[in-house]
Amino acid sequence: MKKEELQTQLIVDEYVKEANKSGAYLSDKAMELRDRLVEAFGFNSDEEIDLDTIINFQGYGYAYNFETDKYERVA
Repeated sequence: MKKEELQTQLIVDEYVKEANKSGAYLSDKAMELRDRLVEAFGFNSDEEIDLDTIINFQGYGYAYNFETDKYERVA
């Protein structure tokens, strides 16, 4: 894993932890991490992106469960 990929994975892990604690309405810390992820994925912070889909399909090890409003670990 490249340095950039590892840094992004660490941000994803931290974001998922905070987002799961926050529930459907993200805490300030989760929102800050979300902004960092948006930039890490190469988007501008003011762009509307579907972060859940990116995390689900880019191999970061999590899938969003819309029934529980939480991320779950996937293989």
